[in-house]
Amino acid sequence: MAGVSTPSPPSTPQSGVDNQSEPAGATIILPPLSIAESFENVGIPGLFSESVLKDIWTVQTARKLDDLKYGISESPLRSSLESAFVEYNSSKNVFLKGKKTSPADLIGEFVMTTNNPTIDKYYKLLSKTAKKPTEQFVFQNASAIYNLYYFLSSLKPNPDNTVAKAGVDELYKTPDVFSEIENAPRPEFGSQIEASFGSLQEFKALLLSTAKAVKGNGYTWLVYKYRQPELGQETRDLSRFSSLAILNTYNHGTPHHFRAGQISNARAFKKQKSESSEQDDGSFSMHKIDIPSLEQAQDTYEPLKYVYEPLMAIGNNPSFYLRDYGVFGKARYLENVWNCIDWSVVETRWANRALSSRN
Repeated sequence: MAGVSTPSPPSTPQSGVDNQSEPAGATIILPPLSIAESFENVGIPGLFSESVLKDIWTVQTARKLDDLKYGISESPLRSSLESAFVEYNSSKNVFLKGKKTSPADLIGEFVMTTNNPTIDKYYKLLSKTAKKPTEQFVFQNASAIYNLYYFLSSLKPNPDNTVAKAGVDELYKTPDVFSEIENAPRPEFGSQIEASFGSLQEFKALLLSTAKAVKGNGYTWLVYKYRQPELGQETRDLSRFSSLAILNTYNHGTPHHFRAGQISNARAFKKQKSESSEQDDGSFSMHKIDIPSLEQAQDTYEPLKYVYEPLMAIGNNPSFYLRDYGVFGKARYLENVWNCIDWSVVETRWANRALSSRN
């Protein structure tokens, strides 16, 4: 966030943060990533060289983890942030959590969980810090780990890919939407793609062109978009409001709507300030005129609360492809990413999506 200063972590080792700063039951660690562990010494065949994989996961995430621990230890909300990493018992694939029993309480306790308890803790930490400008240092380091996990955990090796620097002619190539799709998902999930995007060819072209459009750091996500259940809708089938969707996030952004409601909060502050000014000064000012279109837009979208559940991500950071593919090689890199997508991981996340736990 522009204008927000971030604390500088100490140059000394962070071992004290690991052992002394965390409360009983809290363990701030990286989420387990089997593909990085399996191919740490060789890189991911068909996508990343050994040096690139080691840098983006082993080196960079270790630094982000140290910064995350330091940021939490220095935060005035330390105990609240640390509570996100305290072990808790949760049922598999439960998306409405909490001991409260009334419908209103269940809606208020809407929490998304996955099959990975560690990544669930990162999600919890992100939700605690997203709207707090003073906690942007924590949010940025947590989201960097969270986003990279969803990218690398959705991959598998593909030795048939060519990993080499591309020439300038790569810039003039256009995707062949009529060629046979390699590494296609299984028919069951493929039918969901067709329902949301028209065809597998259209989906692939949209996914990769959306990723190619990111300039600088960011991720392209395949998400499951669905209506968050509201009071009075606990037993309703909301699946018709659901679909797969593609979206981009930039820098440390996530696909979750943690910051929803900021427009209405700003409008309430503006109204309160305007009323206070009118009491002090009865003169006319253009700044006191309400803008109807803002309220109309807010009233239109506020009742429809959507959740974006990540199924996979594609990393677009230049550090992911420049060293192996060169300055002209992003398109080749993205094609290799497609051929390395582990659809079994994506399909498992789809099968465990939110509405399946409620129907």
